Amino acid sequence: MLERQFPGVDYTEIEPALSSLVALVLDNPNLNDKFEREFEELLLLRNFGAAEILQFSMHILRWESVKRATRKALDECDDARRGRILEGVYESFDPDWEDRDLFRQFRSQR
Repeated sequence: MLERQFPGVDYTEIEPALSSLVALVLDNPNLNDKFEREFEELLLLRNFGAAEILQFSMHILRWESVKRATRKALDECDDARRGRILEGVYESFDPDWEDRDLFRQFRSQR
């Protein structure tokens, strides 16, 4: 789904940065509240590029507060394109997330 939404995005180029972000979060559990707020704020942006950050991160972290915020944003969304992106973010919380193989780190999970 991400490839259809963002044709031409090279996920191999952005994956190291996304991995570093998740490592930073995992290495600083005392800042989880702040990180959660930051992830939730990404949901509100009209910057569709935030989808990759959220999907990669939440596939690993699976924070319930961010999942609930994603569901709420999706329920309140009245823009079809943004709705599809939010659906993709919501799906990334699932261990069997369909688009996880776009990222090398998740390919062995199939």
